[in-house]
Amino acid sequence: MTKKTPKLTELKSDTKTANNAKLSWLPKKTFELEITIPWKTITKTYEKILDKFTAETEIKGFRKGKAPKAKIETYVGKSKIYEAVVEEAVSDAYMTAIKQHNLKPIISPSVNPVSMEENKDWVVKVTSCEYPEIKLGEYEKEVRGIKAKNALWTPDKAGKTEEPKKDSKPNVDEIFETLIKTATVEMSDILIESETSRLLSQLVDQAQTAGITLAQYLDSKGMTKDQLKIQYQKLAENNLKVEFILSEIADDKKMELPMKEVEQLIAKTTDENAKKAYQDPRQKTHLAIMLRKQKVVDYLLSL
Repeated sequence: MTKKTPKLTELKSDTKTANNAKLSWLPKKTFELEITIPWKTITKTYEKILDKFTAETEIKGFRKGKAPKAKIETYVGKSKIYEAVVEEAVSDAYMTAIKQHNLKPIISPSVNPVSMEENKDWVVKVTSCEYPEIKLGEYEKEVRGIKAKNALWTPDKAGKTEEPKKDSKPNVDEIFETLIKTATVEMSDILIESETSRLLSQLVDQAQTAGITLAQYLDSKGMTKDQLKIQYQKLAENNLKVEFILSEIADDKKMELPMKEVEQLIAKTTDENAKKAYQDPRQKTHLAIMLRKQKVVDYLLSL
């Protein structure tokens, strides 16, 4: 994930304008950009998208790519063309704006149109967020405390004694629960909402693979959609907190991304397709992040 940026207290009250993009800071490292896209940019993008549709569309009576643009507009529909224009023009303007304001978003933005009329400049509001503020607290002390607690040998209510655990080391779930309680992670609401949507989409896909509908799944669990969403919001929040906290601990312990180990793992892979996929730098980085996360977990288990 994107590395940390200046503290919220240094930025949250700022409202800055760079060229056609006005930046406003909201709570929890959330930012909003009000972007103005000149109409001349829209028309230029429209022509570009129309040229693309012209080259790819085949209309009866014309060879592919040879139909008049007016016929392509009618055949494809202006609304569909403008959908592509919005996607490209807003994306380009957003990328320019985040560079101008030196922003480091960690999720895809949400886009809300303010004004999109023909022959006038377009105005959109784009919202995203940066890496959250994290305070780890005394996580090592708290993790060691789990081991001490597990090692306690106390009589039960009936006066009998229970055998002490042979292995008092905490398990991974206990460690994660402790980290969540010990650390402070101020995450943007839109970040939690984005992760919740991802998890719910994943659940729907799993249900469909199993041959059941979401309604059938809910019925089997005795839950409503609202209850499911609340459950998954909490799951999303905790999952994100653990990811951020582990990353922060890795930084705290100066654990570098183990790129050499990644190369060694790839070299040992016998699946040629997997080996080819891992040549992508993004895949290598992802694998390195996963390995570093495991190193953090191993360290915490060893305390």
